[in-house]
Amino acid sequence: MTKESGQTNRALYFSTDSIPARDRLPYLREAFGRSTARLELAPVEGCPLGWSASSYSFDGLGVISGQTNGIRCHRTQQLLTDGNDDFLFTANLSGASLIFQVGRECRLGPGDAVLKSSSDVGDHDFPGPARYLTLRIPRRQLNGMAVKPEDALARLIPANTEALRLLVDYVEIALRKHHLTSPRLRQLFTTHVHDLVALAVGATRDTSDVAHGRGLQAARLSAIKGDIIAGLGSERLDVTGIARARGVTPRYVQMLFESEGTTFTKHVLEQRLTRARRMLADRSFCHWTISAVAFEVGFGNLSYFNRVFRRTFGATPSDIRATAQTTES
Repeated sequence: MTKESGQTNRALYFSTDSIPARDRLPYLREAFGRSTARLELAPVEGCPLGWSASSYSFDGLGVISGQTNGIRCHRTQQLLTDGNDDFLFTANLSGASLIFQVGRECRLGPGDAVLKSSSDVGDHDFPGPARYLTLRIPRRQLNGMAVKPEDALARLIPANTEALRLLVDYVEIALRKHHLTSPRLRQLFTTHVHDLVALAVGATRDTSDVAHGRGLQAARLSAIKGDIIAGLGSERLDVTGIARARGVTPRYVQMLFESEGTTFTKHVLEQRLTRARRMLADRSFCHWTISAVAFEVGFGNLSYFNRVFRRTFGATPSDIRATAQTTES
């Protein structure tokens, strides 16, 4: 068990790969299973023992992002004595899994999700290789936001549920990029996750109105920013195409950026310039011409690129490259 580099996210990392083979099963059962997840864990027969997870703790939210070669998870009657009654929202990122709880059986495919209860016995089995994301939410929190969450236990939440797709992307991006650098940002993150889980499970009318203007909006903006990063190299990157891909209107996309005091066009320009500067300062691109860098990040006009680059950074692209090479030599 080790702390990850993203200290601001308060992450703990568990992996059987770092443990001698003879100690892996006891480590899995004790260090993570009984001590952290409060589950009885057992490997799947015929699958090599292999499992890893990153565990994050926030005020009012726990997050576990993990992968396994195959594992059986049991919340036993004995473990219920810990008094934990949190809800668990688990999404299959890849692979399949099977849930048994409150007399119901639920099969999850890639992208599907399910709500579970820590106050009830139950099983969650991954019969083969899989990646998963589990969110731990206080019962009182979700009870106040969702319509009868108890009725949603062990019922399939399909992969094509918009709130679910946005939730998974939002959580993975936030944790991967270590954006949660202050108590305020961590609290906003927790609030947005609560909103999205409530929408995926079935929010009350009042919660739905608030969550659409808060958590859902934040997740959509995060997803659109990811689309922009992925498409920077294309000159045809525009608000209409981004909006169409996300199933919203161009005006809605513009509104999302206006809520941050900027515009879609300005954000795209900033991202292109930032990537260009990073490439110019990277020795692995020193054989690239300035024009090749400009075209790579989506500028079709070299004169325009040079002009806005100098206006933004107070130096020409050649200056940035020369400074970087001088510093490293």
